Amino acid sequence: MRVLHRMIKEFLPSVPGPEELLEIFPRIGLEVELYRDLSEGLRGKLKAGLVRKLGRDSRLNLMEVFVGDGTINVITTSPVELGETVILALPGARLPSGMVIEKRVIRGHHSEAMAISEEELGLADSSPTILRLPEGILRPGDDPLPYLSLDDWLFDIHIFPNRGDLMGAWGIACELAPIAGESPSLPELDLAEDESVGRYAVEIADEEGCPRYVARLVSGTRVVRSPAWLRHRLALLGQRPINNIVDASNYVLFWLGHPTHTFDLRRLEGRIIVRRATDGEELAMLDETTRSFDREMLLISDERGPLALAGVMGGEGSGVSDDTVDVLIESAYFNPQRIAYASRKTGMITESSRRFERGADPLMAPVASGWVAKLIQESGGGRVGPANDVGAGDFPRKRIALSLNWLKGFCGADVPRSEVLRITEALDLRPQLDGDELAVLAPPRRHDLNIKEDIAEEVMRFWGYDKIPADTPSLSRTRGSAGETHLDALATVLAGAGLYEAKTLGLHGPRELSAWGFEQEKWVRISNPLGEDFSVARPSLLPGLVRSLAVNLNRARGGLMLFEIGPVFVWRGKDELPYENWLLGLALGGELPRLPGSPEGFLGPEHLKGVIDLIFRWLGRNYSMVRSERPFLVPGTAWEIIYEEKSLGVAGLLQERIALLYEIRSDVWVAEMGIPEPAESLYKPIPRFPPVKRDIALLADESVPFQDVFTAVRESASCEALVSVRPIDVYKGPSIPPGKVSYAFSLAYFNPDRTLTDEEVDPWFFSLINRLEALGYQIRRK
Repeated sequence: MRVLHRMIKEFLPSVPGPEELLEIFPRIGLEVELYRDLSEGLRGKLKAGLVRKLGRDSRLNLMEVFVGDGTINVITTSPVELGETVILALPGARLPSGMVIEKRVIRGHHSEAMAISEEELGLADSSPTILRLPEGILRPGDDPLPYLSLDDWLFDIHIFPNRGDLMGAWGIACELAPIAGESPSLPELDLAEDESVGRYAVEIADEEGCPRYVARLVSGTRVVRSPAWLRHRLALLGQRPINNIVDASNYVLFWLGHPTHTFDLRRLEGRIIVRRATDGEELAMLDETTRSFDREMLLISDERGPLALAGVMGGEGSGVSDDTVDVLIESAYFNPQRIAYASRKTGMITESSRRFERGADPLMAPVASGWVAKLIQESGGGRVGPANDVGAGDFPRKRIALSLNWLKGFCGADVPRSEVLRITEALDLRPQLDGDELAVLAPPRRHDLNIKEDIAEEVMRFWGYDKIPADTPSLSRTRGSAGETHLDALATVLAGAGLYEAKTLGLHGPRELSAWGFEQEKWVRISNPLGEDFSVARPSLLPGLVRSLAVNLNRARGGLMLFEIGPVFVWRGKDELPYENWLLGLALGGELPRLPGSPEGFLGPEHLKGVIDLIFRWLGRNYSMVRSERPFLVPGTAWEIIYEEKSLGVAGLLQERIALLYEIRSDVWVAEMGIPEPAESLYKPIPRFPPVKRDIALLADESVPFQDVFTAVRESASCEALVSVRPIDVYKGPSIPPGKVSYAFSLAYFNPDRTLTDEEVDPWFFSLINRLEALGYQIRRK
């Protein structure tokens, strides 16, 4: 929703400055999508000038323009007459299009400035001529920015669906009252009503759909061009100026936030009837389409037939035209649900429907009617009749009660009593405090305030969320159990091994999950998501971990190993709750720390395998790995993690196309698995005798996955004394033949009763060498 700073200031004189508002809006929950200083590039570079001399050279008009302190030679192809006032852009001015004005020579004539049009200033879609002002509007040398409404700042604010009250400058002013320290007020209307004009008859046949309808006549007016200030403001708000009658209605919509509509009285027959449509009833609309309605839609009709789809769009046959003389102004309050239904069913989403479906202010209907009439009368003349306010019943405030003690517990902060009263009073909530009990009365325009939690949010928005005492979020993995579990203990072990624990958001978007290849029929979809990117509960920990890894890698961090322990969710049908499964996720990637003179290295499969080994050693459990496939892993690198003949999860190299989605351009190794309970006793006595260690290095083809090499070494080394096989190095460099990779492993042989001798270990080790050579591996010997 676009709004100008000066529009807010008309209601709230002490409103903070534009740059300060830019910081305030996000703090109170308003997202600024666009902010623009309208005078940027033009301040001090525009001048009004009087055409004193005028010559011609073919299609060129050669002007001598007096600008108060001298004359300037200017060339234009636009029509212009002696004695007219024009607006000049001086050298150095930068127009909204990005064009920078410079002195020019055209056919031997010097042009020291540029005479500009409304189109070039962004104030019209098209302009047939340059700006040619009537006498007396500006004097030579005057700054034209105020006349052009360009001495202002434009905000485009995202308004959430529950805040229809913010869809106009008046609502924004009301929202800023606690910041400004004063209550907003409407300018005095000062509208002279002529009883002789009469009240137009209205019948509300559907009171549920239309609780209030205000009709007002303006008689004997003229359809003319709107005054400059109105045209310019509408253009800056993204609206195309049409004529003074339509423009008055459109401007009040942005100024007060309340939609109105205007009818040509000559095209009406009998009274206005607000009623349900009949199924299949049709109407030619202002957008030159014909729409069909059903009985859930609300129509504005006369005794002959439909005139408009209520709250959405008017009909073509009753609109204002150039020869309109008498106007009927409609200003109403319509049921939000009915307008939302009609707007979406017909595919017509308009500025009016956006406001009515969010919930308009029923008390604003007569006010908006008066201001539209005043603007029409000021520009086109005529007599304004009194309002026929039908259905103007009681629109009571909503009473909401809460205690200050509850507020403290809910907000996690002790907001001073005086601040609670100040904020709620400034927001027109009329607080009443009785001891610890607070009652507020929310105005009808605040459709979003219904329960005590809503009032708590209002208090905190303006007192300041930053004042809530910091509290480190819990990374509990207890799943509701009391005390520490083996998952908490495992997290401590992993952190001690140099991994960083991540806590990622448990929601993802369909596009992201589809790229990973997760089965859609197993997704748990959120009923009312914050947005499409948060509409599915995570089926895996890996997307969140990879996103976190990307954030760190793209901020020039070195290699990083992340883990997360948390729940994932699987859909089991509408009659069952989703399956919740707690898993461990791992994500490794990036460059290893380098010592002077050492080769470049990256986290790779040996590091991932080492972490998995560490986990199972700590658990006191054995595991194995077998080849597998996953759509998000590179073929040939995916391995199923097997425990007690059942799959616990998978590990492997992330597909490059997925890594690039997160702007990661290096290998990412991932794993995800369930965590079995640790063995009953993890205690082992300290060995009395040392193990005997032997290292072996071998060459393998680059095409052979690391896991295949590791499995070959482990199985070939198998004997009763072997207790561990650990990868210690992966190397490719000048000393390694092309297409080969060097792997080094450390083997440990152990006997709990005595120290093994070389004579005992050598046969086992040489047998390992022979078996590996038989498999085609080349042993690297010193």
